[in-house]
This record gives sequence, C-alpha cells and structure tokens, in this order.
Amino acid sequence: MEEDFNSVLEQMTLAEKIRLCHGCDSMSVGDIPRLGIGRVTMVDGPQGVRLEDGRTTTALPCGIALAACFNVKLAEEYGALLARECLANDIQVSLGPGFNLMRTPLNGRNFEYYGEDPVLAGEIAAGYIHGCQELGVAACPKHIALNNQEICRTVTDAIIDERSLRELYLRAFEIVVAKSKPWMMMSALNFINGVRASQNPFIQQRIAKDEYGFDGVMVSDWGAAKDTKETALGGLDLDMGHGDNPVLGGDGLKSLVESGEVPESVIDDKVRRMLRLFFRTGVFNTEKRLKGECNTHRHHDFAREVAAESMVLLKNDELTLPLERHKISRIAIIGPNADNCHSMASMLNCGGSGAAHPDYEITPLAGVSALLGDDVEINYAPGVIFESDAIISPDLLRAPDGSQGLLAEYRLQQQDEVFLTRIERHMDLQWGNLFAAGNEVSELDTRLFTVRWTGQIVPMASGPVKLIVNGARARAHVYLDGQEIIAPKHDIWWRQFVESYAFDAVAGRACDIRIEMERVKIEFTEFKLLWVQNSQDEFEKALELAANADLVLYFGGTNHRYDREAVGGDFVPDADIPDLELPGKQSELIDQLVTVNPKTIVSLINGSVVNVEQWIDKVPALLECWYPGMEGGNAIAQVLFGEAEPGGRLCCTWGKDLNDYACHANGNYPGYCGKDHPHVKYEEGTFIGYRHFDRAGIEPRFPFGFGLSYTTFKSKLMKVIQDGTNITAKVAVANTGERTGSEVIQLYVRDVVCSVVRPEKELQAFNKIFLEAGETKELELRLEWRDFAFFSEEQGKFLVEPGEFELLFGTSSQHIFDSIIITI
Repeated sequence: MEEDFNSVLEQMTLAEKIRLCHGCDSMSVGDIPRLGIGRVTMVDGPQGVRLEDGRTTTALPCGIALAACFNVKLAEEYGALLARECLANDIQVSLGPGFNLMRTPLNGRNFEYYGEDPVLAGEIAAGYIHGCQELGVAACPKHIALNNQEICRTVTDAIIDERSLRELYLRAFEIVVAKSKPWMMMSALNFINGVRASQNPFIQQRIAKDEYGFDGVMVSDWGAAKDTKETALGGLDLDMGHGDNPVLGGDGLKSLVESGEVPESVIDDKVRRMLRLFFRTGVFNTEKRLKGECNTHRHHDFAREVAAESMVLLKNDELTLPLERHKISRIAIIGPNADNCHSMASMLNCGGSGAAHPDYEITPLAGVSALLGDDVEINYAPGVIFESDAIISPDLLRAPDGSQGLLAEYRLQQQDEVFLTRIERHMDLQWGNLFAAGNEVSELDTRLFTVRWTGQIVPMASGPVKLIVNGARARAHVYLDGQEIIAPKHDIWWRQFVESYAFDAVAGRACDIRIEMERVKIEFTEFKLLWVQNSQDEFEKALELAANADLVLYFGGTNHRYDREAVGGDFVPDADIPDLELPGKQSELIDQLVTVNPKTIVSLINGSVVNVEQWIDKVPALLECWYPGMEGGNAIAQVLFGEAEPGGRLCCTWGKDLNDYACHANGNYPGYCGKDHPHVKYEEGTFIGYRHFDRAGIEPRFPFGFGLSYTTFKSKLMKVIQDGTNITAKVAVANTGERTGSEVIQLYVRDVVCSVVRPEKELQAFNKIFLEAGETKELELRLEWRDFAFFSEEQGKFLVEPGEFELLFGTSSQHIFDSIIITI
C-alpha cells in the first residue's frame, strides 16, 4: 500500500498535492479524476449521522450516556451502527467520538463527551472507533486538546503544565491511538500555551504522530486554521471550513513551498496520510464498500437498549423502583421534560454539531403511556416550562384585522415591494432545511428577505413578563409601543442569538408590537417569539394532579438551550451552562410535589451535573437518564417498570456545590475573556473530578463510578498475578439478588510513596459483567507499565518509580471492597 502511495505521489503536481490539503467543499476532500482519486465525505454527529438535507437517521443516546454504560463492547456496537448509517448515505468519515474531559460541570458540550476520567474516556472511545472502522468508515476522535469549555473556545489560550497535559488531557488520545488506530483526528479551536492547537507542532506532530504513532489525517476543527506557514509546519494535514479561501491551499501555500519556507517533503507527508485515508475508506475501490443500513428497526432497538443501560439509579429508598403496575391506578406525570423532544429541531436547538435528526422521538409521557396502555389513568401537566419552549400563544396576539396572530410582510432584501403578506399565528418560524424527509420547499426557503410583523400583544394575566427573541442566521429589532426594546448585538451570521426584555404586564392592556427581521444567509434560519410569565396556574395544576395520584413521575432536567455547542464567533454569550441549578422553578416544584405526594419519583434528562440538594433527601427515588435519544421515552418506561435494568454508573462526580469543583474553587473558570489575550489557567493540575474530591476531602453527593441496581452483588478479589509491571487481577462477582443485573468493577492504583504529588488514586481498568440471579462469575482486570507511570517534566518522559503500589478494587471511587499492595 505504502509503495503505491509513493507511486501516486511521483505523478502528482504540486497543485494537486495542495488540493488534498483542504476541503473541496464544506464536508468533503479529494476529487482528482486524473489520478482516480474520488471524494471522501465527512459528517458530524457522535450521537448519530447528522444530515442536513432532509434525510433522517437514528438518534442515539448522547456521549455521556454511552460513557456511563462502562461497556467497551457496547461502544463498539455503537460505532458500528454509525458506520452502517454512514455507508447507507455514501459517507466515509464520522466526525466523532468527542471526549474532552469534564473539567467543569458547566461545559456546554459535556453531554457529547465521556466524563472526567481519561482511562474511561479512552477505552470507550477506542471501542467506538474500532467498531466504526471495522466496517470501513473512518472515525475522528476530537478535539486534541483542552476544548474543555465553550466560553471563548475559539480564542482562549489554555495555559497548562506538561505533566497535567500528558497525564490527563492527552491520555485518552494516547489510549485510542494505541488500541484502535484512528484514521483521522481533529485538533481543537483554542490555543495551547500560546499556540493555536491547529498549528501546534508539539501537540500534533511530536506527541500525536511521533510519540503515539498516529498515522492518520490530522484535520482542523472547521475554520480553526489561520496562518498558512505555521499551520503547514504545525502538523495539520487537512484544513476544513474555509470554503474558497483555504489556509492550506491556493497560491499562498504553493509559494511557500516554491520558496523553500515549507519543504515539499512536509506536503508529501500530508498527502501520503490523505492517500492512506482514501485507501482505508474504499475511495480507490468503491465496489468493496459495504452497503450499510439506516434508520432501521434494528438500529432503533439498539438505541433503546443503550438508553436503558446508560441510566444511573442514584437513589432507591425501600426499593421504590421498579414499579409494579398492578398496584397503580392513577399516575400524575409532571415536569418540563415529560413531553419534551431533544432531537426534533434544528441543529442549533439540538446541541450543535452533535445533533441528529430522526423520524420521531419518544418522550417519557409517550413511553409510559404506551407501556401501561388503558390499565392506568395518566394525567399530565408540565408544572414548569423551559423558557426556550415558551412560544407566545396565539391567544395573546392580535393582528391589525383583529384575528389571532401578527401581520407578516415579506420583502426581498434591498427591495421595497412586499411580495408576500399573511397572518402568522405561531411565532415559531423556520426557513430552509426543515430536517425532515418530504418537506415542501417554499419560495421563502430559498430567498434572502426581510420581514416585518405588526400587531398587538394582549396579556391575559398581570405580572412580570420576559419577552424573548430566539433565532439563528438572522438579525431582529423589536419595538414595543414604538420604543425599541431589542436590537442585534452581533454581526456574525451563523450565530444563534437570544435577546430578552423584561416588563410588567397588565391583564387586558394591549401593547403595540413591531418586529423587523432580516434573514442573512440561505441556510437553515429560524425565529421564535417567546413569552415567559410567572403564572402559578401550571404550578398549581401540577400539584393538584399530584395530590390525587397514587404515584408522581417527575421528568425534569435541562434541554439543549443549556447543554450545547456554542456555534458562532469568538465571544458567544451564554456559551456554557450558567450554573448547576435546574432551570426555572423545578427544585421548588419537586419540593412541593413530594410534600403533597411522598411517592414522587424524579427522573432527570440532561447532559451534565445538576444540583439536587433542595429535594434529594425527600424523594424516594432518583434516576439519571441523560439525553436518551429517539427511543428514550420507551427505555425510561421500561426501566421504571422493571422491564429493563438501569445499567449505568456515573462517569463524573456529582458535587453538592459548584465550588466543590477545583477550577471553580480556585477561580480559574472561565478564565479571562477580555479581548487582549483571553486565557484560562489549569492551575489545579492533575486534580479534577474525583482526584480533587479525594485530595480536598470533599464528600460528593454521588461519587464517580456510582450506580445502584435492581439486584445486589457481592465481589471479592481472588488472585493477583504479577509479571513485572504486567498485572492480572481476578475478581469473583456474585449476583445475590433475585433479578438479572450488571455490575462494574473498577480498579484504581495508588502510588504509596512518590517523588511528585500524585492523586490519591486513579482509575486504570474496569470491567462490566452481566449475571443472572444467583450466578457467580470471575472477571479479569489487567494493568501494564503505563498504568503505574507519571510524567517527569525534568526528564521529559513517563517514569515508574520502584516501590509499593496499592491496587484498590471498587464499585465507585468511594466504595472500595478490596485492596492489595504490590511491589514494583
């Protein structure tokens, strides 16, 4: 193969070589017919193949849910599903998995990533990559490195010591290169110690390629490359996201090569890596590509199985769960996520590039209703509504002709003539690709325009109100009673915007409203008018239903207004999650629900840690469901009623307060976000997650690795076999309960005496085992030299100091059931 590549290189002109260093459109590269080189097409979606042309795909549970499974084999099947859906849609590269570590619980992309521990993240990612690439589709682990917050992620400089960088933030990349040999890898948008990640030779060339042995293509995050010479010499192979003006392309790079500033051998290495990608993904022999499948019942069933296995049972007093349907006649289903979809919207409202667009999504209300049928009376009230879902009711709007809605007048940009007039009742508007097969395309979808809406808002209740405009790829001015109350605050066309105005409404007193909006890009565009009023009606309705029910099922958490990629420019406002609190008055509602009905079971749908302190001691059961994908409602119903086991364990530590986390306690989040050298200091070093909780002596609400089951287990260390630094531990696990279930055994290592400060313990291996009631099996956990090493900055390499090491066997970072001292 490599000899063939040399032959192709000898035939290529410099211009053709450079052509392979940048995208030929926004999502593909290649296309040199003279040499028989076709295109490689890439696609977003670590949780599903994200198509933006009307085709639908399977929406899987999110990344943090996959990590919570602690199941490498399941991760392989997850990657294989994505590969089959790529193949069915003629796509050769899946731009995932993403596994930057959870340094802060406020990172908007925690839902996509794999938690706080690099070994867990690396092992799960390696499984995903192996499953994907076994079918001939390239995976692309991302983002190397330190993309650990969305605030200022495109401009911030992550300042970190080399030891912490290597031991924590690069460890998962080291694991995936060693175990799954990815065919592509994506660099980050941020700077690392003063150098852009996309042009950082220390990260991309010296560590990833030279030390780890990564032989694939290093691709930029979209638009991340900036300087042609520095990027060319910095280890990046493929520049994406610059359209017709690529950084690694055109006359700029050509002249640098011709002048000798960039050796042609550097370009040849990039091209050889690209040819390797083309070969591996079947570009040179398309007949051997597998056919794949997409959106099939098999894939939907798998999505449901992953969702159930990912759910973490965090509390279950007096075996409240699983529920017995024959003992229940009336259920109150409450909460903003009870009937809320997280995948059935635009990319920007489904989390960003990690979105997927399925045919359908089962909500918890739908799932429970389908499972119980007519046997149980179900009553539903949200109680609390997310601000982002509070679309203004047509009942509040009056058009000039007296009808419900607002008068809309559409004009082509830079033209005065109105070409379309209509009354719009529902101010939740989208133009362009509507992300569902079979949508009709209107003249508005394909044109740039301005629109003016006029009419009145007539409040139905008095009290404080927040009027919000929410949209993307548009600019909007809002006038209330002739006064401008909202104006655009940015000039970046792709950015999602949310602007608001608070005032006191008076019931029945009409306000004149005028909205002038400009569509600025013929891509998916949206505009929403939201009305948030602190009415007690929904609250009281929910409490009334709860008081008259045998059981309350509360479904709360967050939505992708909070857990999302910050798509846009340098300083995206509200880029990360604002705090740990449940949005709205959810905690107050749960507190009151459990007062009127003590049998209130809480299920959370979210992508990161949330604060449960106000009510956790009062509710009998708590189930963490993450963002569970298109079949999530069915999976939740099956888990609640005992038809499936909650098989998840926490891949992140749940603190009781934001200052329980190191970067918040030391004031180093989000760092300095000013215009002159925005930066964030990683002064906590290797102490994030459970490592910090251990050192600081902080009792978490729920520890890393924790999760209850519907059965019980007893585990015992049977044997440790040592051959130098190669360790094999055998653990017997017995299911002592009456149901089938799964247990996760975690092996932590402690360096008893060391010349540098090390964490109290670090996860180095784990294994998941499934057991029938009464069954006992042995599992193995293996360690090798690297699992005992630390990085010496003085010697510039990893070292294992001779001495004693303690092996700690547990079912969470806080529950250690056995340990043994070994000497190396």
